[in-house]
Amino acid sequence: MLIVAILIQLVTVLLLGYTCLMAKRQVNAVYETLKANHEWNRRKAAQDALLQRPQRVSNSKLLDETFRYLDTTSDQFPLEVVKEACQKNPEVKRALHSFLNYYEGLARGVQQEVYDDEVVRIACRGIMKRTLERYRGYIADRRKMSPHKEAWTQMEKLCKKWDEKEELEKSKQSRSPTA
Repeated sequence: MLIVAILIQLVTVLLLGYTCLMAKRQVNAVYETLKANHEWNRRKAAQDALLQRPQRVSNSKLLDETFRYLDTTSDQFPLEVVKEACQKNPEVKRALHSFLNYYEGLARGVQQEVYDDEVVRIACRGIMKRTLERYRGYIADRRKMSPHKEAWTQMEKLCKKWDEKEELEKSKQSRSPTA
């Protein structure tokens, strides 16, 4: 009788171990599924934010009319010209801030891993870099003002990160193959 009781306990321990192993596998499978869903949701959130661009920066037409934003090269707009246009027409200042804030919001979303970096980079890298370059003087001027010291810094950091990544990729590609 004692042998039967020991065998039953042994089988119970083995079944318990097997059950724990299967539970661990299930937890890992659920974790991988949630991880994949999280990545999908980040990409979807980035796409949704990008689709809001026409609504969020609809007044970019005003910026184009004021600064010929779309017609010019990537040269920086003179600070005096931007400040004068903003003083003449408060709508220009609102449009400019809306424009900059939209891209800053995308950059913050990427930095906080709400939005997928690759999705935003593919869609906005060029326009974000041009915007940053063209309004660099205005941005620097705004940062000199007390409450605006961190104005549009995430956009700047994200563009710098993308540039560094591109340089790294170029340097990897430009290496000569060894025999």
